[in-house]
Amino acid sequence: DILDAKTWTGENGQSGQPSPDWVGTGWYRFVGPSGHKMPEYAPGYDSCGTWRAGWLRDSHPSVPGMTINGTVCFDSGYPCSSQVSVKVTNCGEYFVYYLPDMPDQKICGNRYC
Repeated sequence: DILDAKTWTGENGQSGQPSPDWVGTGWYRFVGPSGHKMPEYAPGYDSCGTWRAGWLRDSHPSVPGMTINGTVCFDSGYPCSSQVSVKVTNCGEYFVYYLPDMPDQKICGNRYC
């Protein structure tokens, strides 16, 4: 599946409504105005169109074909207030992410950034 939006999401920011690009847990490729990969830094509370922006706490795999197990943290003013386990694969010119539904979905405005 492709997430093509200003931000990548399992829910639509503060509204708690599903994003049209989100189909639940699975593999996703990021494309569009927000870039082609998840940030490796905490973007800050109230970023990426949501209260709790998700960011990759680990480095992206550097070798094409390589997959890592990583952690996405959600920033609610504390950079890793909640987290989920993910997988990230280097496909050469882009990355794909195995993303689960987010913790506290429809309550706290979690969003993959």
